[in-house]
Amino acid sequence: HLVLAYLYGTPLLSGGSLIPPAATTSLAFLLLGAALLGLAAPHRGQGAPHAESPRRGAYVLTLVFIGLATGIILAGYEYFWWFEREYQAEIERQLSIITDLKVGDLERWRMERLGDGAVLYRNRNFSGLVRRFLDYPDDTDIEDRIRVWLGQIRAAYHYEQISLFDPQGRLLIADSTTAEPVLSHPIEELLQVIQSKEVTFLDFHRHAPGRPIHLSVAVPILDDSDADPPVGILVLRIDPGVYLYPFIEQWPTVSETAETLLVRREGDEVVFLNDLRFLKDAALKMRFS
Repeated sequence: HLVLAYLYGTPLLSGGSLIPPAATTSLAFLLLGAALLGLAAPHRGQGAPHAESPRRGAYVLTLVFIGLATGIILAGYEYFWWFEREYQAEIERQLSIITDLKVGDLERWRMERLGDGAVLYRNRNFSGLVRRFLDYPDDTDIEDRIRVWLGQIRAAYHYEQISLFDPQGRLLIADSTTAEPVLSHPIEELLQVIQSKEVTFLDFHRHAPGRPIHLSVAVPILDDSDADPPVGILVLRIDPGVYLYPFIEQWPTVSETAETLLVRREGDEVVFLNDLRFLKDAALKMRFS
């Protein structure tokens, strides 16, 4: 059994509390058994009156041994492939369950961020303040009230930065906990959000090579009528290193190699959006055809 187990790749009792003998020890026991079987066979030329009967018995025992050995080999071979199929199926079930959990949690996280933006979306009180600030930019009281809104939203929902832009994409007010530049999206993206009049996720990006990676939620500030163009746009900037990346890297079971990959397609290439388990600083840099 032990020699067959080594031939099939996994020693018997491996992984349990008992330590299986080494392959050389198992082979030595096999040879010892064969030698004892040979010594137990009757010697030729003894000429005893009843020598024929022991020889016949030895042949029968040899045939029984060969039959049992063959059965053990075939049964071990079948068990090995059955175990391999069951093990693979179990791992596939685990991966499927973990995939569903990861996708569900990411979807909820995304909906929560869009919900954060919805607090100021179609908010007549806030849009009225922005409208008045555009009409009276020197009114410090209105500016202070807007800063209170931005500061409370940023602190309550743990954003890195919240910036208010006018409909032409010019920065008006920013509330930030970082020295990173305020505008890290092309003006074309902001204008597209203004045209769509919908709360929109702005994808992973860097302000410049070597700078930190960010995500953003863009919120058009709508006035009383949907027919009117937005009076401005809010950009809620997210640092994915605070929650998103650590969540993606977490694996719910013990594993030396398992990891989650977040990717997107750009033309004919796949771009990795998060660092890899065995390759740091791969986000937005590592690409494959």
